[in-house]
Amino acid sequence: MRRKAGTVPSPRHRVASEQDLPFPPVKPAGDARQVVRALTCGLLFAAHTVFAQGTEPTVTVELGVDRENIYQYETFVLTVKMVSSGVRLGKNLTLDGMPEADTLAMEPIETLPIQRSLQERAIHETRQYRARCRALKPGTLRLTPAAGAAQIVQRRSFFGRQWVENPIRLAVPPIEIPVSELPPPPAGVSPSGAVGTFSYKVIPERLDVAVGDLIKLRTRISGEGYLDGIACPGASPGAGFKVYPPRLTGQRSNVIEFEQILVPLNSDAAEIPPQTFTSFDARSGMYQTQTQGPYRITFHAKREMDRTQPYRSAGREEEAAPALTLADRIDQWKQEPPPRGKETVIILEPVTARLAPASVARALFTCKPGDIVVINEEDDAWISIQRKQDMGWIPVDAVMRRTTDNRPTM
Repeated sequence: MRRKAGTVPSPRHRVASEQDLPFPPVKPAGDARQVVRALTCGLLFAAHTVFAQGTEPTVTVELGVDRENIYQYETFVLTVKMVSSGVRLGKNLTLDGMPEADTLAMEPIETLPIQRSLQERAIHETRQYRARCRALKPGTLRLTPAAGAAQIVQRRSFFGRQWVENPIRLAVPPIEIPVSELPPPPAGVSPSGAVGTFSYKVIPERLDVAVGDLIKLRTRISGEGYLDGIACPGASPGAGFKVYPPRLTGQRSNVIEFEQILVPLNSDAAEIPPQTFTSFDARSGMYQTQTQGPYRITFHAKREMDRTQPYRSAGREEEAAPALTLADRIDQWKQEPPPRGKETVIILEPVTARLAPASVARALFTCKPGDIVVINEEDDAWISIQRKQDMGWIPVDAVMRRTTDNRPTM
């Protein structure tokens, strides 16, 4: 059998042609099962079937951050740069030995496109990765991870030659990141706990109301930064209002939404004062306060009430019982002991119950404000309710719920 120049037969591995090689064929260097040295801070790793080259295969890994002077809770980008030559690697990367979750919050690693260049007749591959992180404690954050990657090698099997991945671990030079504590806020300023750059919007609903009607304030905060566990900028309009605590209605990446209910108790409660939101801008190193409002309330007369009465015995003249306002009904519901077993909630606004948890599902029946219903099931933003014999799905935003200490929450 004739052999091509630059190749050698092996009892364990045989190459059919130069096109099958992961890199150009070279002269044999001793034993057919060879050890490739990856110079990554002095770390050596063994490969099962790697071919020696004229230039020694190398892999280097380097950590970095996108900026200096990082504040506690500030979002920064951790970068990983891996440069290899003479060895074929997989695309994915893991970092083992990172700080605990109460010290560093780290999002999944993102893989960037590979860059290739020819240097001294050898192909160099540059792989870059990045991950958004937040340091949760002030002080010096020391990162000493080990990088996990995969080396791609060729093996013979019953089905012929196959490319397989062998896991490898690469040492990484440690880095230290100074993390500054948040400065104290100016006098008279109540920070929300948010760190970053945000927009703040308050949208009131139904400012044309009667005394005792509900007014909803919907708050939306969005932007880039830390929003976990922030305090909702709730309204404190004064003695002329009954004020319910704000509730969280939605949270996703870089967006958080709250809702609060106010009830004007008399026509003198004609204005909702300005609402403020204070966050720390880590780029400028200063606190930023945004203001929404004030909001003027217009009162109208109470609309005609439905005085339809239930069955009463003949011959008795009774006056129609005055209808309760929703605020009174909520107060009454708060005093009732919660039932055992299933949770009850109170309806805050007219809502249509549907066959499935979707706004396009078939309508079944309508609930009125003040109705008490039982929750059977929950599905994200929808709940399955039961009102006597009727069952259906309604949005969770349409109800007020109890907390574990029997206080209502919305």
